[in-house]
Amino acid sequence: TYKALLRDGDGWFITGGELQNAQTEYQKGCGVLQNQLVALQAKSDSLRKALKYGSASKVNDSISTIKKELDMLRTSYLSANNNILSAALVLQELEQMDAPLNACKELYAQLGEGAKASSCGEIVNQRIQRLEKISRGSKAPDFTLPTLDGKTFTLSAMQGKVKIVDFWASWCGPCRMEMPNVVKAYKDFHDKGLEIVGVSLDERKEDWAEAVKEMGMTWIQASDLKGWKSEAARLYKVEGIPACVLINQKGEIVGADLRAEELHARLAELLK
Repeated sequence: TYKALLRDGDGWFITGGELQNAQTEYQKGCGVLQNQLVALQAKSDSLRKALKYGSASKVNDSISTIKKELDMLRTSYLSANNNILSAALVLQELEQMDAPLNACKELYAQLGEGAKASSCGEIVNQRIQRLEKISRGSKAPDFTLPTLDGKTFTLSAMQGKVKIVDFWASWCGPCRMEMPNVVKAYKDFHDKGLEIVGVSLDERKEDWAEAVKEMGMTWIQASDLKGWKSEAARLYKVEGIPACVLINQKGEIVGADLRAEELHARLAELLK
């Protein structure tokens, strides 16, 4: 039997199973400490505004103590739960901080073998594998795909000072939101040496072609129309879209998953 509490102002929790109870107790403990942190931070800010720096310093010491308690609580939780609970916590932390490769490896190393073998542990491992594939300086995996106009595209044969492999799909809302930024990047940097290949994860050619026309994507479009089983997507360990990889003339990866202003800034740096 599971019991749930959903009440405004008091948070929420579910009890009933052994794993669920362990997670609930951890969430409660973190909640208490985090509420204390918020209150102390507000007090510290108020004291500093009042120019009471000595008092603020003492409050900051208390803040440091509570942060250490949070770290100890987390460490204890990980060691006590060599299962999906600790893996789920690490996965949540990675997603919240959009962790780079080194941070992913460090957090993954904190998990026991049981946690690593869980579904969440496997997701973390897959994320590490993808980041290794697309880490700066690594060689971009080559692929060949059919194009929208019935030809064949091979990445290694593509010319350009900088190349972008852009993974997307017509049914992907975030892809449609990001596409105007990609269109602008192509207009701004194509004459300076930028080339793009869009790799669609669509399964119907009609949907793919309609979206290309609708969004004004004038660069090369390629797809094997296998959806998430796309050979190129699997080669680059794509877990979600939109996803992109920047490649230099040497075939080395020089950026990944950049959006909007970050993408434009990186292209401006590479195509001076």
